[in-house]
Amino acid sequence: MTDIIPDLIRDYDYLALFVMMWIESYVPIFPTDVIMPLAGMMSEMGNLSITGVILAGVSGSFLGSLGWYWLARLLGYERFKHLMTRYGWFTTVTAHEVDKMQAWFLRFGSSIVLFGRFVPGIRLLVSIPAGLTGMSFPRFVALTLAGTTLSFGLLTGAGWLLRDQYTEVEHYIGPFTTALVATTLLVWMVRMIRGFRHRRDQ
Repeated sequence: MTDIIPDLIRDYDYLALFVMMWIESYVPIFPTDVIMPLAGMMSEMGNLSITGVILAGVSGSFLGSLGWYWLARLLGYERFKHLMTRYGWFTTVTAHEVDKMQAWFLRFGSSIVLFGRFVPGIRLLVSIPAGLTGMSFPRFVALTLAGTTLSFGLLTGAGWLLRDQYTEVEHYIGPFTTALVATTLLVWMVRMIRGFRHRRDQ
């Protein structure tokens, strides 16, 4: 159990990265800023290549981003906000966060789709205002792929640079990643329960 994340990467290679990054797009229980450097660090120890790691992570995250974009675009601002008010307790995306992201998008425009991919927490939300404001699909795809590839490339590259030290820190990687994922999951569950109670009391 303590080696759950490294073991997933060892056993399922790129598929594990793809699925974890897709899940992280909706329910942030697999921290990108830990998973991608860890995969980069492990890339020389098995069948993984650094290019494959980046492509797998970007593909999973991009697929998740498409889901948020099209959901927001098809529903429109008021219906999407109502949906988050009613069901956002599960993904912990609140109506207030939708309002904030919308305001940031109107202020900074397309740059938030590009550079928001570098910021933990914001990374999950940036597709929403793009869909709500009707950003053209080709532009959204180009900005999302560029931002995600640059962000994941830097994270994976940082791990790859430390690959020679992997055996020295391997003893600590399992417990650390498990503890971090468990903490993230706990925070998500607390927010989910609080959101559900708030919706029920309204």
